Amino acid sequence: MTLFLAQAAAGPSSNELWIVLGAVAVVASIAGNYAQWVISRRKKETRTILPDPLRTKQVFEPVSAEECRERHQSIESQIQELRQSRIMDAKDAALSRKGVYEQIAGVRTEMVQMERRINSENEARVDKVQDRINDVLTAVSRLEGKIDRT
Repeated sequence: MTLFLAQAAAGPSSNELWIVLGAVAVVASIAGNYAQWVISRRKKETRTILPDPLRTKQVFEPVSAEECRERHQSIESQIQELRQSRIMDAKDAALSRKGVYEQIAGVRTEMVQMERRINSENEARVDKVQDRINDVLTAVSRLEGKIDRT
């Protein structure tokens, strides 16, 4: 207890002074805002919004029901044309694919025929080469016979 009385006699600390100073600043700020609010409430300010929001004017000509029906019919006819076009395109694509598949089948048969022709030509060449080899062997054997006799 004597310690507390000794601190009270010495005066407030620096932390206590800052706390008091902050509290005074907050109260002053609140009082200033309240004073501005009271003053603004006493003044009768009139505010005008331009252009007048209650006054209306027609900007464009409204569309009639007949025009809406005509537009709807024209859009429906365009949609129908697009559908028909899509159907025709699908049919054309199917025919095109069929043609491509037929061409592929034709090329396959041509390849098989070409492979057979090439194989037969190769066999003929091999036979000719074999005949030449046989001719050379017979000629060499004749030469060997003549060489051995001498």
